[in-house]
Amino acid sequence: MSIRPAQLPRSTPSELGIEPTRIAGFLDAVDQAGLDFHSLMILRHGAVAAEGWWAPYRAEDIQLLYSVSKTFLAMAVGIAVGEGRLAVEDLVADLLPDLVPRPLPDHLRRLRVRHLLSMASGHTGETLAQIVTMGPDPVRNFLALAPQEPPGSVFAYNQGNPLTLSHIITALTGQRVVDYLRPRLFDPLGIEQAEWLTTPNGIDQGFSGLHVTTESVAKLGQLLLQGGRWGDSQLVPADFVADGRLPQIGNSRQQTNPDWRQGYGYQVWMCRHGAQRADGAFGQFSIVLPDLDAVIACTAQIIDMQQQLDLIWAHLLPAFHDGPLPGGAADQRLAERLSWLSTPRVPAGAPGPAEALELSPARTDGPFFRRIERVRIEPLPGGSRLVLTVSGESYAFDVQDGQFADGVLAGLDSPFPEVSVTAGWVSAGEYRAEIVSRRTPHRLRLRVEPGAVGGQPELSLDWLAAPLAL
Repeated sequence: MSIRPAQLPRSTPSELGIEPTRIAGFLDAVDQAGLDFHSLMILRHGAVAAEGWWAPYRAEDIQLLYSVSKTFLAMAVGIAVGEGRLAVEDLVADLLPDLVPRPLPDHLRRLRVRHLLSMASGHTGETLAQIVTMGPDPVRNFLALAPQEPPGSVFAYNQGNPLTLSHIITALTGQRVVDYLRPRLFDPLGIEQAEWLTTPNGIDQGFSGLHVTTESVAKLGQLLLQGGRWGDSQLVPADFVADGRLPQIGNSRQQTNPDWRQGYGYQVWMCRHGAQRADGAFGQFSIVLPDLDAVIACTAQIIDMQQQLDLIWAHLLPAFHDGPLPGGAADQRLAERLSWLSTPRVPAGAPGPAEALELSPARTDGPFFRRIERVRIEPLPGGSRLVLTVSGESYAFDVQDGQFADGVLAGLDSPFPEVSVTAGWVSAGEYRAEIVSRRTPHRLRLRVEPGAVGGQPELSLDWLAAPLAL
């Protein structure tokens, strides 16, 4: 079913042939497994059947997609192919003549755009750490880095491939990928918010760094499902999308999890059950289910992403039926439950000290929080005031026990300061705060615990799941 741009139409699970009780069962399984979901959107026949955001995440927030960014990048390549700017069989050396070494190494006489798209540059492992330390231009460094095998012969998930594709788009168009996509993809799909982190030399990361809403992630899946067509417009060439949704190279020898062993297309993973997916670290997914005419989009902070997919297959696939189902009360109960979802809150409520407590972290060398200098905790009726001093500036959060407090926390090594805080005294002498970075999957944990016998309380900082270096 081809749908028109702007906001996706809404329906109910039953009207679209999806059992609402199965979706509720999936939510039960997520809770029982302790998985940290942040959003879920289920589409069928081009309409939203069910959607929910786990507080403090919300529908209007843009999210760091990690490697789902790669699939948006692939759409940019496909659009450029359709405009005649390049072809998938083009040699990379011909597209980036100023970045390749001379004389031309043998591997660059073979490396084509399709190899970059399918993670088949011939390198047998990740190259990112190496190419960013070789010099100021990581794409030049990647092209100079001889692969272990001939291009096209082996799969290896390797950020140098999409980074080079991003540079190719910018070299051919004179625009960042995010700007190139604005009139060609984002505007037609009704994606109003899109921000892409850049490399130090000014190109979009390509392999990661794109921030859009969950609905935009769902629209990406719907675009793939529709073969690159949106409404009356063919935004991405149909043959490019069709090829990209087929395994271009096998990866069963390099991967162990079953949904990572089904092959790889154009910056798209093949899955079991005839599905394909855009896939980002910590559980960012846009899953395309062509046999069901459905898309499942989600954001999360989950380490075991195979477990996440296993729950989707076990609980959501059986929910789909060929025609409408009796609805009514079950649809309403599910909608109410989806409206009250929440990530864990600090179980606060224990009595704290009557006086303010001010401490410095025992360790400040962790990723993204090394600039936190002081923490002050002040008593409030029914809660506490948490004051963080970051790079000489103070940021205060008045947090009621069992609630989230919204605010900003600038000065960290992150371009997005929007945070929500849950905090409070959880037992005698123990104060805990979790600072949710709402534009990313991550939350920073702050803990005050009694020190050694007779000693001062100790303050520690860590991540529940540390952000990846980008």
